[in-house]
Amino acid sequence: MAFLKFKAPVFLGGIKERAVSESNSATLPNYGASLITATSAATPFGLAAPGLGVRKTIICLNATTTNTAVVTCASGSYIYATTNVSTASDVMTFNADNEVIELMGVSTATWAVLSNNNGVAFS
Repeated sequence: MAFLKFKAPVFLGGIKERAVSESNSATLPNYGASLITATSAATPFGLAAPGLGVRKTIICLNATTTNTAVVTCASGSYIYATTNVSTASDVMTFNADNEVIELMGVSTATWAVLSNNNGVAFS
């Protein structure tokens, strides 16, 4: 009988869900929901590399055109959106209150956008 080795915590029934408020400059995990807040111009956050089939939701509060939250993908990972961009991006900018984006890992290097509410920008 072969045994599987996992690098990340695995729980019976699937990936553990997580919904937490994140600190500025935090690296957001690649699963669950993260609540972020824009407190200054270009408030920085990182995003861990995707896992195949893993969903990630990011919710941003208090963002404006001057107080933005900027989420940068881990080195070597990218986001492909079907509407807002036609090429790979590695930065998401939240510049309006209550912006929400839902991602799914389609490989260990690629996020696909499942939904983009209120217009998260890509670059």
